[in-house]
Amino acid sequence: QGEVVTYPSCSIAISDCGPKEKLLSFKSSRLADSILQFQEETPLRLRSDEFFETKDRAAYTNEESQSGLSILGRSDKMIICGGENIDPEEIELILSSDLALTNIIVKGFPHEKLGEIPVAFIAPFPRFTQESLKETWINKVRGHFQSIRRPRLIMDIPCFAGIKPSYEELYQHYLKSGINSYAL
Repeated sequence: QGEVVTYPSCSIAISDCGPKEKLLSFKSSRLADSILQFQEETPLRLRSDEFFETKDRAAYTNEESQSGLSILGRSDKMIICGGENIDPEEIELILSSDLALTNIIVKGFPHEKLGEIPVAFIAPFPRFTQESLKETWINKVRGHFQSIRRPRLIMDIPCFAGIKPSYEELYQHYLKSGINSYAL
């Protein structure tokens, strides 16, 4: 643990902001002018020790096969559901590794009681000829998640012709959810 020096005149550190909030910070004399120049337009999070705190969640790894710094995701993409911070990348990882789904997007959408709910968009979207097969698949998906961390809805990814859909496009698709969605 501690400070890791990456390049001459650049140091990195990990801020301990809570159990899931370990944020990457860095300090570099080369960036000082840029930080000061753009501070009025885009206020930056400069700590008292002059490290710039990013929104990247990070951890030091010290395994035999690999050591160094790992970026775990972004703190500004967290979904806050019922007071719990849910990382969309955790849901994507479970869906891809445990359920062998490959094209996945997870977003948080407003919910009147929970604040936000996680919604997973997947392609190809599974279609079932029998209701019992659909229920078996839904139960299998549910079984991979703690109740608060599971996606509340799995939907097909809207047609977007090769361009990643925006948050607004996904939200509009979510509002029209119908036949190509399964509630979890």
